[in-house]
Amino acid sequence: MFFKKRNDKKMLESSSINPIIMSGFLNKIEDIICIVKYDGNFVTVNKDDIKFHSLQELLNEKQNKELYSKIITTVKEEGCYQSDIEIEKEDRIVKMYIAAYDIKSQSQIFCYIKDTNKYFEKEAA
Repeated sequence: MFFKKRNDKKMLESSSINPIIMSGFLNKIEDIICIVKYDGNFVTVNKDDIKFHSLQELLNEKQNKELYSKIITTVKEEGCYQSDIEIEKEDRIVKMYIAAYDIKSQSQIFCYIKDTNKYFEKEAA
């Protein structure tokens, strides 16, 4: 058993993250955290100023159709997709990390997306 005391287990089961703290955290991080429907449309996203309405737009599906299809298919079949990806955007390559997890009970996908280009640019400077 992972818990040394029975009280520790009860405390962990009854505790939860304060929604205000969680909201503040999600709004401050630079990465994108979103929930999308199986069709790719955003249900919720942590950025108010995001100009995209769907995962297809964010990943520029028109130029990256095969990659987008692979992500959605893998999530539906295996339950998750995690990988460093490169997508074409405005005639340049954008490196990202994506982790996507199936929420089967709601027919939705939870996604965490990190634009890794800015980290490479900082290292090069």
